[in-house]
Amino acid sequence: MTEQLKTYNAIFSDGHFEIEQLGRLINKGGAAGKIYACVKHPELVAKIFHNRSKSRTNRQKLEAMLQNRPNILPIESHGKTYVQIAWPEALLEDEKGFCVGYLMPFINTDDAVSLDHLMQKAVRQQQHLSERYKDRIDAAFNITAVVAALHQCGHYIIDLKPANVSVYKDNMSVALYDCDGFSIKGPRNRYPAEYVSEEYIYPEGMNKSPEEMGEEQDKFALAVIIFKLLNNGIHPFAGTLRKKDNAPLDIQTRIEQYHYPYGIWPDEYQDPHPYSIHAYFSPETLKLFDRAFVKNQQRPSAKEWYEHLKFLSNEKHQKQCPKNSDHVYFTNKGCGLCAVEDKFQHRLQDLKKE
Repeated sequence: MTEQLKTYNAIFSDGHFEIEQLGRLINKGGAAGKIYACVKHPELVAKIFHNRSKSRTNRQKLEAMLQNRPNILPIESHGKTYVQIAWPEALLEDEKGFCVGYLMPFINTDDAVSLDHLMQKAVRQQQHLSERYKDRIDAAFNITAVVAALHQCGHYIIDLKPANVSVYKDNMSVALYDCDGFSIKGPRNRYPAEYVSEEYIYPEGMNKSPEEMGEEQDKFALAVIIFKLLNNGIHPFAGTLRKKDNAPLDIQTRIEQYHYPYGIWPDEYQDPHPYSIHAYFSPETLKLFDRAFVKNQQRPSAKEWYEHLKFLSNEKHQKQCPKNSDHVYFTNKGCGLCAVEDKFQHRLQDLKKE
């Protein structure tokens, strides 16, 4: 019998049972499992695990997720529903009682793109995405809202990076998948994450496994994502070497050694990227980034970023650029986006002359 024709017991959070039949294979999924359509509940999809030897652990983790659900509701806009998180709705078991997967809301991937695609202008143009700076601020705000709601329940993403976050093209709302890979707080135990990605690992976590990581990892990775969204995709630990004889370090090593060049105090190893607009950030934004990336500081929580980005995303607090309607800025220094674009054009002209 093919997987598509199989039926499983679906056990929902309120304890009631239903029989669910799998439909077509939607995609082969990632390392954890395949994704199938559901016949009885077309608004849901089924994730069927590849490895069923972890049936007991998977069941316990899923039960903890069903009991401790974050307050992240779908967004209704212009007659469409935007699901922000593929959180489990029911666990699935076979006729022998083994946990084989779970049901979760269907997220239409045609409406969303990877957050990576928002970072740089060339990619945005290639993907026909909005050039409005306000949209990138809104995306950052929406990410902080989701992360803050997860943290309120004691859950942590751990492998938080742009490639693992999608945003809807229409309204910059967030879409999060693979929630069974998060670090989940249960009533008695924590069910840890298994993965974390370089360039987003907090300095103090370099010698820790993903299973040992918690909120500090999310706080650091979230700040990196916000910095990249606000600064044209530039990583907060990427810069230009101050001395030619300095050994080139990869990004994660620069993180480990706290070589953050965009702070109030200069970094001894590197200067800021020449096309960074951080100098045009508001003082409050710069202070939050200093707290996130400078040694011996208390990193801002997701809720703090949420409150700050809520302020920035309000049009009343934005200054409209007179030269480009896609640009907004926040201080009397003027439009940083225009300043960097002018700098880039002058550099191109100099290169042509050379």
